Amino acid sequence: MIPAANVRHLMLRLDVVTAAAEGRFAIYPIDTVDQGIALLTGIPAGQRDAAGVYPPDTINRRVADCLDAFGAKAAELFRQAAAAETGAKGRRSGGLSSRLRHLGDARRHRRRGARAYYTADFKPPTF
Repeated sequence: MIPAANVRHLMLRLDVVTAAAEGRFAIYPIDTVDQGIALLTGIPAGQRDAAGVYPPDTINRRVADCLDAFGAKAAELFRQAAAAETGAKGRRSGGLSSRLRHLGDARRHRRRGARAYYTADFKPPTF
């Protein structure tokens, strides 16, 4: 496969041209990645319908379904992490969201000029 726009610039050795003429070698010009996917897999890539859904039994539908499943799993894991970090009394236990809050605090401190805590020269206090 080569991009269709490159066909006019294609330069092949004589043995490659001979092999192509004998059917032992082929070059397929393609305009889109979807054409290449269909050519390589033998399964149509698929185009979205008016509702934005790919037809069943297409590569793009399989990809969209996998991405949806990954997104659902990530959302479930985040919900589980959020539930696990909230104790019975509603207190935070230092989980993911508190770490994200700390990151936000660090950014706010940098904006306020408290840069000493975030430089390479900073040495933590010893007790």
